[in-house]
Amino acid sequence: MNQGLPDEINSDSQDAVPAGDADSNRKAAELDYRRQIADLYLKRRAKGTELSPKDELFLDELIADGVPIFIVLDGINQAFDKFKPKHKKDEIKSLSYCEGIIYSLLSQQELAEPEQNTGASEEPELSVEPQYHQGEYKKSLSD
Repeated sequence: MNQGLPDEINSDSQDAVPAGDADSNRKAAELDYRRQIADLYLKRRAKGTELSPKDELFLDELIADGVPIFIVLDGINQAFDKFKPKHKKDEIKSLSYCEGIIYSLLSQQELAEPEQNTGASEEPELSVEPQYHQGEYKKSLSD
């Protein structure tokens, strides 16, 4: 196109970086993170179609703390699996109900990581593998 003008910048060059590309990827990843958590929570709760503002604030906290998605999803599943209603109206009403389990799983992972880096461990390894695997999540979400 502009082959005759050597002073012009070729936007097809390898050095050209689209403006906002890294930021848009981060925002897309954050939206996917939020969507996966909301989908699983709402599915397990079996009530409602949207997160509450309190739930959205808790999601912001999880993102700010850098909690990996597999830990959050596993924490939600464990919270619902362990929940025993005390009466017929008893239910999990907020995503923050899962907070304790999620942060316990995160601390287990953080304790396990330094041991893995040193290669020597005197204590038995803590398993922080998610109870549910991604294939099971996808299958359960499609049901």
